[in-house]
Amino acid sequence: MLFFKDRDSFGTSSEPESPIIQKELPPSPIPESDPPPYPIPSSSGPVRVNFLHLEEGKRTINDSWTVDPLLSIPPALMPPPPDDKTGDIPNLFLKNTHKPIIARLHLVSERPCRSRIVVRAQHKDATVTVVERQQQSFYLYVKSSHGQVKVALPRDFNGPITLNNTFSKPELSEGIKAAMTPFSAPPDTTKLFIGSWYRYGGADGLDKWLGDEVVLDGTHKAIKLFFADEVKA
Repeated sequence: MLFFKDRDSFGTSSEPESPIIQKELPPSPIPESDPPPYPIPSSSGPVRVNFLHLEEGKRTINDSWTVDPLLSIPPALMPPPPDDKTGDIPNLFLKNTHKPIIARLHLVSERPCRSRIVVRAQHKDATVTVVERQQQSFYLYVKSSHGQVKVALPRDFNGPITLNNTFSKPELSEGIKAAMTPFSAPPDTTKLFIGSWYRYGGADGLDKWLGDEVVLDGTHKAIKLFFADEVKA
């Protein structure tokens, strides 16, 4: 919008003055809504999850996740309790009936906590690699009824390991053999410990243990256990 002043009306020069331009102000910004009470996953790395429940039957599960038990999830989005005796909802639950499971896990939190991860395959292999972990101990259960169970642990793993193999003997890497303390090796179940086992506790140590723990179930094929930085044979 342009405005002109006629200086003759004020007894001054009749030369027209340069126009004065009145700029229109931009509209007031629309206030943004409050952010959600939980962090939004970043697209730069593996999606950050908690209480993720994923089941497949016709497609392979092959992905990477950042598991964070401190990530707040709205109650309406929580998965149902599992069909096991504990009733606890795992921080990550993967199940596949006819295809393989390949999971790469980043266990990262801002402060110390413990994650619970359950992986179940029926007819194919279940492969789980703990790529990294920060501020987290973890409980990991992996089972395959007719496929092979293959698990890679971080070098700083510290806790008990139970290997249930019905028809074959577990295959342990050289790194695992060098780091472990064996405790029992009956025909079907092997128990060992990696790390400072003297801090594990007494007979009821399992109930009070808040460190790392792994339970692997393989029925028809050998369980393979190694460290994540080892080259698989």
